[in-house]
Amino acid sequence: MEKGAPRLDQRLRDFADIAELTLDDPNDAGASITTSRRCTTPNQRGLLDRAVRPATLAKLKQQLDGAASWGRSHADRSAQQLLWRGLPIARLRHLMGWEDAPPADQLLARTLDHYRRYSGEFGFADETEGKGRFDRYSVLLIGEIAKRLIETGMTPSAEVKRVAAQVGRSAAPAF
Repeated sequence: MEKGAPRLDQRLRDFADIAELTLDDPNDAGASITTSRRCTTPNQRGLLDRAVRPATLAKLKQQLDGAASWGRSHADRSAQQLLWRGLPIARLRHLMGWEDAPPADQLLARTLDHYRRYSGEFGFADETEGKGRFDRYSVLLIGEIAKRLIETGMTPSAEVKRVAAQVGRSAAPAF
């Protein structure tokens, strides 16, 4: 909705009401990604102060600080879910101006290192250290990485694009 649109003020008030009403709901890493993403657009358009009340934003930022540190503090472990969740949270926090890019850059590097370690000849990442077992999740994983990069304002690297294309070509005959 464009600035100055007749319904914009009401929509921003509604957004602020919903943000306040849901503030104390459980906010795990998945919900933190969604919440951060929903605040990014008004922030980029200069409307965040109207879309989220100051007290709500302060509490939300505190909650998201916890979710972001969860992703960063666990990034030393090999569990890929921690990396996948931490990366978009860190990227979205950067887009909100709440932290610099290095934490997200570090998580992206760790995510891609993990992917390289566990993907096999055809790019199917699983937990078999390069055996590249083909299953639904291993096919979708590189697409999820690309999606998280795109939705947080980054262009997937040539490597990510190459692997996604390779996985697509390799998986296509199975479907």
